[in-house]
This record gives sequence, structure tokens and C-alpha cells, in this order.
Amino acid sequence: MKLTHLLLGTACPMILSLLPGIASAHDADACIGKVPTLGVIAQGVPAVTALDVHLVALNAKWGTEVKITPLGENERRSKARLDASTGAGAYQVIYIDEANLAECASADWVYPLAEVVPDPNDIKSFHVDLANVASYNGVQYFTPFVGGGDVLMYRKDVLEAKGIALPKTLDELVAAIKATNDPDNKLVGTRSARLGDERLALDAVHPGGGW
Repeated sequence: MKLTHLLLGTACPMILSLLPGIASAHDADACIGKVPTLGVIAQGVPAVTALDVHLVALNAKWGTEVKITPLGENERRSKARLDASTGAGAYQVIYIDEANLAECASADWVYPLAEVVPDPNDIKSFHVDLANVASYNGVQYFTPFVGGGDVLMYRKDVLEAKGIALPKTLDELVAAIKATNDPDNKLVGTRSARLGDERLALDAVHPGGGW
């Protein structure tokens, strides 16, 4: 089963992708009233929940009822995987990110973004770095409507005390972490603000310390 993947605010592309043959991507009016209900899996981040205020107007404009199921990160991935892989069809719109993009795209569960937006040229305005994150094998599959970043900070005094230059590579970072790790004096080589993905990978590098 193939799901579309755009979120609210792009309702016509969602409907169009569900109705091949009924309307072209440039014939938005033909979408109206064609899909009574749209099941959506979303993650309850502010960039998504902020769109809830537009649901009434969106439903009225397109003659549909968008039903959003907000889930935590792991649960929304597992439910989307189950629904798409079994063809259950409970959800027509799913929230995907760089962590599960390859799985969804390689399994042919989602459409390339250019196939479901009214004007494929619109996606060219995305910042190249965000577009790359949203792409698999050179094809963009989702709209990078929200993003984040990580900041790596270091204790200059600790590095200087050990005669260690500021790390410029991952190998140098690992070496610095090991050299500065001193759990007996309540100093660990690295620590993150929260566990997850690449932050967990960095945390696993340092010997000693605890949570």
C-alpha cells in the first residue's frame, strides 16, 4: 500500500495523491469532496499541533474530514510501518523523517514529493541541506517543515589542562573523550542533554560515568 506523506496545510496534494486519474496535480478543484476522510499519523511537536486551528477551515474547503492521531516518536513509526506494510489503510498521511525515510521509500510506501505537489517547482525553494535530509537516492520524499540542530560544547579548561587541542575530527573527539574521562573525580569525557540517535552514540563512546 502506498501512502502519501504531506501534513496539514497541503491538503490538496494529499488528496490528489490518493486519487490518481481523478484529478491532475494542477486541477485542485477536482479534489473537493472526493475523499470523505483522511487518516493522519502525526507526532505532537509544536510545528504540527500549531496547525490544529486550521482544521475546520481546511475540512470545509476540501469537503473532507482530517482525523489526526498524535503519537510519540516510536509509536508513530511502528503504527505507520504496520499500516503500510499490511495494506490496512487506516492512514493515508504519515509523518516521516530522516530516520525512517529509507525504509518507507525503498518499500514503495510513499510517493516522491514532486508527484503530489501542485507545482513541482515549489520544492526547489527548500534549503538544499533540508532537502537532502528529506531525500532518498536523490529523490525528495517529504516536506522539511520543521528541523532541529545539535550543539557540541567543550570545556576549554579541561582540554588545556590535558594539553589537548580542540578536536576537529571524530577520531580526535573520541581520543579527547577518553583522555579527559575521570569518573573518580566526577568528570566524564562527554555527556549529552538527552539520549537519542547520534547523541546516544557519543555517550556510548566514553568509558565510565553514569546516568
